[in-house]
Amino acid sequence: MISTKDLLGLDPLHEAYSLERVDPTRLHGSVLIVSTSDLDRELLLMCLEDTNLAINTAETIENAVARAKRGTDLIITDYHLGEHTAPQLMESLRKEECDLAIVVLTSDKSEPTLDIIRQCGACGILSKPTNKDRLLQALAEFLHADGDGGPLYTSLSSEDAVYPLLVKFVSQISRMALNLEKALREDDQQGCMEIVRTLSGTAA
Repeated sequence: MISTKDLLGLDPLHEAYSLERVDPTRLHGSVLIVSTSDLDRELLLMCLEDTNLAINTAETIENAVARAKRGTDLIITDYHLGEHTAPQLMESLRKEECDLAIVVLTSDKSEPTLDIIRQCGACGILSKPTNKDRLLQALAEFLHADGDGGPLYTSLSSEDAVYPLLVKFVSQISRMALNLEKALREDDQQGCMEIVRTLSGTAA
């Protein structure tokens, strides 16, 4: 099975997520938002009000760990948590054997900071200030896709004339992905170009 994320070279720790469009009503599960800022928590809650997520919030590492131990699918945390940081939160969670997907909100995307976030075991980052679409992409990546590409959605209406062709189109994409992987393995540049041209022409 080909990973869409690996095939496209997408790294959530560089804020590259697999799903371009996410229907908020299809998001289910539980999320814990950790931030010392009342405003940041409110903004994130507003972005998620159209989802079907169960959302909890925490202002401190102690509260976050306590809530996480009661169960959650994903944590979204600020990097800076008052006098503490997200890496300290992750260390506290590890001590309590809470193995959870964690996305870090940060305004610092320098390589040293990204290295720290990566080494601490975070799954992804979101730049501050973030927006609703980016937030939904990150949530879908780890709640529904296990960080590996996820389910496919379409903006087409079921009444659209080409809607019945979607299944065939998706199967063709899967076959082309296999052929592209083979061409890359064999260093077949011409084969790669033909597949890309065919795919771009079909999508258009």
